[in-house]
Amino acid sequence: MTGVDSASLKRMLELGQYGEARPVRIDSRQTLDFLLKRYGSYLGAATSARSSYIDAWKEFGPAGFTFLDGSALTFTNWPATGVYAGEEPQAVVMGSDGVWNSGLDGGRTAQIVEFSGKLDCATSYIDPSTITPPPPPPEPPPPDPNAIGNIMCGQDLNHNGYAADPGEVANCIQTAQGQFCPVGATECVESYTAPVCPAGSTLQTTRDMCQATSQNVCGSGYSWDAGIDKCTKAVVCPDAGVFNPVTDRCEKLVQNECPVGYVYDANPAGPTYDRCVKPATCADGGVYSTANETATRGRRTGLRCHGRGGRDRLRLI
Repeated sequence: MTGVDSASLKRMLELGQYGEARPVRIDSRQTLDFLLKRYGSYLGAATSARSSYIDAWKEFGPAGFTFLDGSALTFTNWPATGVYAGEEPQAVVMGSDGVWNSGLDGGRTAQIVEFSGKLDCATSYIDPSTITPPPPPPEPPPPDPNAIGNIMCGQDLNHNGYAADPGEVANCIQTAQGQFCPVGATECVESYTAPVCPAGSTLQTTRDMCQATSQNVCGSGYSWDAGIDKCTKAVVCPDAGVFNPVTDRCEKLVQNECPVGYVYDANPAGPTYDRCVKPATCADGGVYSTANETATRGRRTGLRCHGRGGRDRLRLI
């Protein structure tokens, strides 16, 4: 026999299809007697759907049966005809008489499982990408009046080793999120509190965010200009200059400074415009004569003063 195992009981367990639930492990006569006493009334013949898979498995090949995890069996209860000795893979089932039988497959309506913690609601699963469609099934048998119609779940609430006491087993409830197990569930109580925003902010319900009025902090001497969204400050020009926005420069009028005793001639029509001038002063009572003013190049030039008696007393060269 060759091929890829895609839908056997062992493969579904490896894929985690049934959560924490595992076929019950029977490792001693005491365990078998306990199971038959507690759950034997739910079981039928090993060949019927009311039998239960147990933790035992045979891989393909000459090797014998082991637990599903590959470890050696510590107890067996095979029929008087003996254990299967072929090479094909085999699962093992048990009926109400406690005798083990192999080579039987299919769904079970009275499966005994063991699990750690809570048994979640589980549904059948087959990965369609890994399974070849089987041939059409035979006509189904008549409905079993003792079969469980709904998906069941349970939890060992009192920690006595099995989940069968009142209140520990219930039907799963179908919800919008899937199957829900009511065993051990707690009622949710909704509570609400007002939103808390940082100091200076309030809840903006249209955006579901806390918002605060923006604060624009400018440096010393600057002020906020909302038109350009910037901090601004008036231009201060040095030495009493004035800022010219056309040239983007600080400007200052030319200050014409003359030596002591001179004045600046700002009259454009005057002969000495844009010059520093000073009235002529003659010594010894002399009088400045404009008639004798000369300005010949290469000769002495300047101002000539006439003293009393018609004699030249002072000449400014």
